[in-house]
Parts: sequence; C-alpha cells; structure tokens
Amino acid sequence: MRCKACNYSLWNLKARTCPECGVPFKPSDYRFVPNSVRFCCPHCGQGYFGTDANGHLFPNAFTCVSCAKLVAMDEMIVQPADGVNEDQTQIHRLPWLDDPPKPLGVFSRWFKTVGMAAFRPMSLGEALTTSRPTQSSVLFMLMTSLVVAFGGSLIWGAFVAVSIFGVGSGGPGGPGSAGWAFWGAQWGVVFLGYFVGLPLLLLLWALCAHALLAVTGGTNGGLSRTIQSVCYASGACVFFLVPCVGGYGLAQIWTVVSVCLILTVSQRVSGYRATFAGLGPPLALVAIAVVSIVLLVAQLTRAAAAAAPPPGMPPPPTMVYGPVSVQPQDAHDRLVELGKAIAEHIKGSGAYPKHGLELATGDGFSFSSYVVDSNHVDAAHVEGRTLRYYQTMNSIQASKLVEGVAERLPENAVAHRVGDLVFTCRGVMIPPQDPGLWIAVYSPSPGFTHDPSILAVRCVLDASGNTDTYSVDQWSEAVAAQNELRKKHGLPVLPDPDTLADGGFALE
Repeated sequence: MRCKACNYSLWNLKARTCPECGVPFKPSDYRFVPNSVRFCCPHCGQGYFGTDANGHLFPNAFTCVSCAKLVAMDEMIVQPADGVNEDQTQIHRLPWLDDPPKPLGVFSRWFKTVGMAAFRPMSLGEALTTSRPTQSSVLFMLMTSLVVAFGGSLIWGAFVAVSIFGVGSGGPGGPGSAGWAFWGAQWGVVFLGYFVGLPLLLLLWALCAHALLAVTGGTNGGLSRTIQSVCYASGACVFFLVPCVGGYGLAQIWTVVSVCLILTVSQRVSGYRATFAGLGPPLALVAIAVVSIVLLVAQLTRAAAAAAPPPGMPPPPTMVYGPVSVQPQDAHDRLVELGKAIAEHIKGSGAYPKHGLELATGDGFSFSSYVVDSNHVDAAHVEGRTLRYYQTMNSIQASKLVEGVAERLPENAVAHRVGDLVFTCRGVMIPPQDPGLWIAVYSPSPGFTHDPSILAVRCVLDASGNTDTYSVDQWSEAVAAQNELRKKHGLPVLPDPDTLADGGFALE
C-alpha cells in the first residue's frame, strides 16, 4: 500500500495522511489479495484479516472483540500478514516475477505477461507501482526480442524462399550458391535486426519518454519505473508476427498504446502527459526516417543526373561476361571452410561426421558448399536427391533426411563422395594416429564438367587441419603415399577418390 501521489509506503500508519507529501489516504482506496493484509485495531492492536473480494474487512465497521470499542476499516492500521511481502498483497501482480512452479515455468510466466501487456496494460502498470527489479524487466524484453527475432526471421526466410527461389511453386529455381548465400545473409540481417535493434530502440524509447515526462512535471517512480514500463510493454511486440496485424503497422500502434497506458498508472501521470511521452519518441523516429529517405532519394537523383551521358553521346558498350573458371585457390578455400566445419562438429559431438552431409545441418557450412562450382548444386546427388533439394528443406526436414543417409552408410565404407568432396575420415581417431592422415579430399565429381581449370588440381585436408594441393600428374603418387601411411596405422586402403561416382562410396 503506497501513496498514490509520491509512492511512499503507508503500512503501519495510524495517521490518515502520507508522512512524505501530506496527501490524505484511506485503506478502502486500495485493493488487496484476500487474507494477505491484517487490519489492526487503532485502540488495542487486535488484528483482523480482509476476506472479501477486494481484501477488505466485512463488515467494514464492528465492535472490537478485545477492547469492545466501535472501529471502522478506514481507521485501522494496515500491515502485510505474517510471511507475506508487499508484492504479494497486490491484486495486480506481474506473472514474470512469480516463482516458476516447474522448469518450463519461465515460458508460462513470459506468455502470461505478454497477455497482460497486450490486453491489460493498466493492470500491469498498477503492478509496477511498488518497487520492482529493473533487470528483470530487461530480461523480459530480451526474451520477447528473441521470440520476435526468431519468428520474424522464419517468416522472412519463407517469403524469400517462395518469392525468389520458387519453393512450393514448381520446384527450386533461381540462382545457385551465390543466391542462397544472399538468402542466408538476409535471414541473418532480419534476425539481428530484431534481436539487437529492437532492444536498443526500446531502451532509447524509455530514455526519451522519461525525459519528456521530466520536463512536463516530473514522475512518481523515477527513470527505473519508466524503463520497466517500456520493457514490459514490449510484450505487445509479439503481434509483429501476426499476419496483417504486424505488416500494416497495427502491432506498432498496439505497442505504443500499451506504453502510454502503462505509464499513466505506473508513473501516476495524466493521460495527456503519458501520451506525449510514449508517442513522442516513435513519431520523432518516423520523422527522422522520412527525412533521411527524402534526402537519400534526392542524392541518388542528383548522382544519376550527373552520371548520365550528355545529349547526343552514344551509350556505353554492353559488356558480355563468359563463364567464370574455378581456380585452384577456390578448391583450397573450400577445404579450409570444410576444416572449420569439421572442427565445430568434433567440438559438439566428439567425433568425425559419420556422413559428410551432417556438416550442412550445423552452422557455417551449406549444402552448396560441397561443390566448388555453384552451377553443380543441381547436378550433385546423394541417394537420388540433389544438393539443391536438401538445401530447400527446412532445418528439421534436412536434419532428418541427413540422419537417414548417415545411418544407411555401411560401416565398412572407407570413403564416400558428396559433390566434389570425398570424405576419408572413417577410422581416423581423435586425436589422430598421425596428423598426416587425410580427412577429406577435393576431387571434382566425374561428369560434372570438362573445364580444365576445375579438373587440373586436387586438394586434401589432413587430420592436423592443414591443406595440400596436388596437380593431376602428382595425384597418383600422393594417393599411394597416403595408403602407405594408412597401412602403417592399420587403416584400410583408400581407392583413388577420382574413381568414386557421384554420391557413391567405397568399401574396405
């Protein structure tokens, strides 16, 4: 029970005015959780519990059983019941701050608080009128940002896959690995934009809103209260993920309204001041964005006009580009990338991948990474499915497919091919018997190309993480030397990786 003017604690007071600001109060002005407070007789101290729906005494006037004097509820000294803290006496409580009844209780608390922010913001604001830990509100806001970031990036990814790559409309199309790299970059930008950008905007919003409240008459709870109000109001941001609601600005409006209503109650300010403080920063941001876009368009228009050829000058000749050849450095770089992916897999599982495709279900390596020339992503097969097919699956579907491929690979398969990469790590221990043992080989898949630049080199990744490049003339000798090393350590002999068919494997 706190003063509605200055937030001073009014527990255990016989006087009916706030000692801090002098504003009068009555216990009947407040609502309590039933049986959470004790009303004590001002004459003898006899305690009574409030049992009605508002936590008040019933009847509200009676003769004291101890001193036999007539007492009324508004005359009594109010204090929390034994073992009950101040927060527990409030009817309006923040679910986010409740103790979770089970390990997954955090999700239930978060969901209930989101509902409170979206549909009962004033009740949420009432719950903030007592002292609350600011860090808890920030954690709630970060969890909300994570949910919005994950959901928003999934929606964006699906949109790009359908609109650009043709997924679900006749099969995959569009560009090869470069296009998918672009898609991945866009997905990452959307995720980081929500997860990093949203919290920063909300905190900036809280600082600006508090500054506006301060210059228009001060606040009841200080800066921390304003930060808490905005952080908990962020629960309404989940409506960004709702079709139509999020796409047409309704979710943003919903969030602004939630902030304004919470500030009205939590900071004990008028609706006009709360609206000015809550609406001012978003409007300022929109104005800045509009001005920036106008200036950018103007700058681009001037640049285009300056770059245009003078009247009468013929246009520049059209440049025609031929196919880009794959260079030896491309194969080397791809094996370096592969080595990093294998190292991450070992860090997570403690073993080499059972099948090379497993690397594409983690981070940093994609299904298109198995071919050095991106044009071959539609040609390379594993168990009758192209790498493009695996690539168009969602992460769960792809993981299940790859898990099945790995399970069906024979235990005595000494090497297997995925695109241009032949995996030879079966039987190599961690740590390896010898750092010179091959883990994977770049060997252009037969039948993909006749490009001499692609066929001219072979590249190997050894157990130490080093890569070596061989010419075609050196290759047979290198394979023979590797097999001598494998015999020394009791490992089966490798076939020439060049002889492995697309998606095939070799047995001991």
